[in-house]
Formats: sequence, structure tokens, C-alpha cells
Amino acid sequence: MANIPPLVGSLPDKEPQKLGAYLIWVGIATTCITSSMFFTALAPNLLAMETALKSNVPEISWLGWFLAFLPAGMVLFLLTPYLAYYLCKPTLKGSKEACLLAWGLASLGSMCKN
Repeated sequence: MANIPPLVGSLPDKEPQKLGAYLIWVGIATTCITSSMFFTALAPNLLAMETALKSNVPEISWLGWFLAFLPAGMVLFLLTPYLAYYLCKPTLKGSKEACLLAWGLASLGSMCKN
């Protein structure tokens, strides 16, 4: 993801709103969401479980944690690009170069083992 903005001239010091800010925001937000979904992916999750155990809450398994967060996590995961588009609206809306690159790749033929 970090390699795409420089290709279109969107750098931190030069036109970050062109595309880079949007992609970085989506990347960070989705990482936070997926880290929260998996019990061992984020240190505060373990701290939350330890605090809950000290409060006499029954221990939650890895699968239980995942299933409990899954409904909210999926909604957040699906809404993140739309929210990012609203908050960090990119000024680049399309790319003719991407179409040309796609046609160039198509001319190479189908994928093969070699």
C-alpha cells in the first residue's frame, strides 16, 4: 500500500490528499480493527481479559473472543473505506495509467506455472 501513492505523485510533503492520506488512513484503521478481533493480536486485549478475570468474569476463549467481536468487527471493517473516503477524501478519483497498465498485463497472456 505504501508503494502506490508515490506512483501518482502523492507524497507526505507533496500532495498527500491526492491519494496517500486516504490509503494510509484505511490501512491503519483496518489494522486496528483486525487486531481487536483476534485475542492475541493486540496487547490491550490480554490486559482487558486479565482485568475481567480479576473482576470474577468467566474466562473467554480465543474463539469466544473472536465470535463476540465478529458482528461489530465486520461492520467496522466494511464501513472503514467509506468513512475514510468521507474524512480523507482523495483528490485523485481515477487513473488512466492504471487502465493502460492493466491492458499491458493482459497482453502478457494468462498466468502459468513458469
